[in-house]
Amino acid sequence: MIRATKVLAAGTWDRTREIDCIALAHDGRHRRRIVMNAEGGLDFLLELAEATMLHDGDGLELESGRVVRVVAASEPVVDITADPHLLSRVAWHIGNRHV
Repeated sequence: MIRATKVLAAGTWDRTREIDCIALAHDGRHRRRIVMNAEGGLDFLLELAEATMLHDGDGLELESGRVVRVVAASEPVVDITADPHLLSRVAWHIGNRHV
């Protein structure tokens, strides 16, 4: 199986090397080792030395030197409106639980 063993930071790699992209939600972007299926159908094994947070625009370098671009997937957002005092309490509770 094709392996990706290196993460290239967004903006530091040559986009002409891009052969495919993969959309990942926030919860799916902290990875070390997993089989992935890119948008264009490319299957590959992400195999990093340690768990790494992948960011929008990062490149996953394959052993061949080609690159799969990471795209932050669209996710739902919740808008909360409340009295400022209550809103600060809600924010504290959410942050305290690392949600």
